[in-house]
Amino acid sequence: MTTRSNTATYHTFALFILILTITSTITLNQATYPANFTAGIRPLPLQSHNDFEREHPLFDALAVGCTAFAADLPSHDYYCQHTNCRRERPVYVGHSSHAISEVSTLQNLYLDPLLTVLEHANTNRAIDEPLKGVYDDEPMRSVILLLDFKDVPSREMWDVVLSAVRPLMEKGFLTFWSANDHDCDGSCEYDTHNTTTNNTTTTMPRNNGTTTFTSSLDSKTIRTNSPLTGSGTLHVRPLTLVGTGSTSFPFILHASPSTSHRYIFMDAPLLDLLPHNTLNKYDYDTSTTFSASVAFHHPLITLNNPLPPILGFLTNPQRTRIRTLIKAAEKRGLKSRFWGIKGLPVCRRRVWRVLVEEGVGLLVVDEIGAVAGGWRAWGWKWVW
Repeated sequence: MTTRSNTATYHTFALFILILTITSTITLNQATYPANFTAGIRPLPLQSHNDFEREHPLFDALAVGCTAFAADLPSHDYYCQHTNCRRERPVYVGHSSHAISEVSTLQNLYLDPLLTVLEHANTNRAIDEPLKGVYDDEPMRSVILLLDFKDVPSREMWDVVLSAVRPLMEKGFLTFWSANDHDCDGSCEYDTHNTTTNNTTTTMPRNNGTTTFTSSLDSKTIRTNSPLTGSGTLHVRPLTLVGTGSTSFPFILHASPSTSHRYIFMDAPLLDLLPHNTLNKYDYDTSTTFSASVAFHHPLITLNNPLPPILGFLTNPQRTRIRTLIKAAEKRGLKSRFWGIKGLPVCRRRVWRVLVEEGVGLLVVDEIGAVAGGWRAWGWKWVW
């Protein structure tokens, strides 16, 4: 599918979502859904950067095959100034306070559209099939929403984010980790209520906020055994939430709905994974962490020689350092990310090529259309 046809598709879909949003009397079953709207779009390990600058942050990214998106969440002070710290209020999205409007919320821009897409993708799913994701051609592909906290989140703000993602959680669409002694399929004895989606019942504990799911809904399961969290299972679902920016690892570890279940994962400091790094305080693995990232022009990446990367070239020692970090992340089952690549477009493209050749987990780009459109022309190959 060409970029032009992709663009027409997401505009149609965005209009459909808008109609659903402003016409509360229309139910999902009554509305005319654009069937297979992502058919022919090849999902790529691209993270759309600076989403807030685009007219349709989510749909612009989906139309070209991005599998990761980032929502900038303002400081706790800004949040409380506009919401009185009330949990049920919207979560505002914006790179800075002047870029935020009443409609720029996590729910409007990302969560509600993703919920609608995923509900329709699973309308005709057989009861014993895994949940399907947003891409028709690769329905088992989980997409990633990075929550980029601009300040270390307070407990109040963390709780309001968990409240905002609860509809996706209750439908079973969120990737989660569970401790093995809590890894049940509805047989656990809790004070519960039941939520039914497409004839599949999900047991929701009332008091502790955790969710248990039958493993048949998973696209993939990964057993984990960590000295920090003990043994458990990572259940991969259509949407994976990752805290980045100023996200605090203790919050990831302890401030989920319960310590036995985790729905938001850490984006670890990639430099902490360097061998023999004595500054690393945490044992990052797939029970707590999804990815690891670093600013591309950090002195420990450029080795105090920033000019070659800006010109689109890397010295052998710089390339070796990048390779070492990517392999360190892979060893832990994590996706590597390098952000803040500088220089002219032609120079950035050379750096992207090096990152792709070295096997980077997610390529962070602003020019998503140019990168996705030129993927085949550049002859890039990716295995992930």
